[in-house]
Amino acid sequence: PISKGMDGFWQEKIPGAQGQKHTTIKNAGHFVQEEKGPELAEVIIEFIKSNPK
Repeated sequence: PISKGMDGFWQEKIPGAQGQKHTTIKNAGHFVQEEKGPELAEVIIEFIKSNPK
C-alpha cells in the first residue's frame, strides 16, 4: 500500500493517534474492506469498544 513505511510518521502527525492501538492487516491492498473484510471488521469493533465516547 502507498502508506507502507509511513505509519510512524502519520501516528506522530495526526492528533489523537498517539496512545491508540495501531494494527496492520497483512496481505491487504487498496480495497482492504473487500480483501480482508472480516479482519477489518474486528479491528473496527475493537476500536469502537476502546473509545466509547
